[in-house]
Amino acid sequence: MDSTQQLIAVIALLIIGLLLTTSCGPQERHVNTEQPSGKIEDYPQLESRLFELATAQEPAKYAKEHDIDYDGGLVRVVIETQDPTWAEDIAWAVEVLGGHLEASYQELIQAQVPVGVLLMLAEHPRVRMISTPVEAHPDEE
Repeated sequence: MDSTQQLIAVIALLIIGLLLTTSCGPQERHVNTEQPSGKIEDYPQLESRLFELATAQEPAKYAKEHDIDYDGGLVRVVIETQDPTWAEDIAWAVEVLGGHLEASYQELIQAQVPVGVLLMLAEHPRVRMISTPVEAHPDEE
């Protein structure tokens, strides 16, 4: 491949990447990148344990002490959207903020997100609640 073909390939990849990250579809995408405040009352849509994790000096230690699924800087959460039609928008925000979508159903999304973006994600106008997943326990007989 000569240098002209390489340049065209690089430009094409950049354009595709730009289209994938900026395509908005019918809804406006919203990710607040301003530094959030550190007061729990400013985040009523964030489970208190997750707020404490997000503001902890040692998140890994806090997560272990409070039985929160935390690995490599990522915390597993369930995000409830204001409306099921907004789940795609929230999934997009999760990916943009460095998280990984695991599952979704109607207005619920399970994802792993970086602890450092929990407060920003909680400020998304289409988020109703962010909590830790409920673990299923079989009935004991």
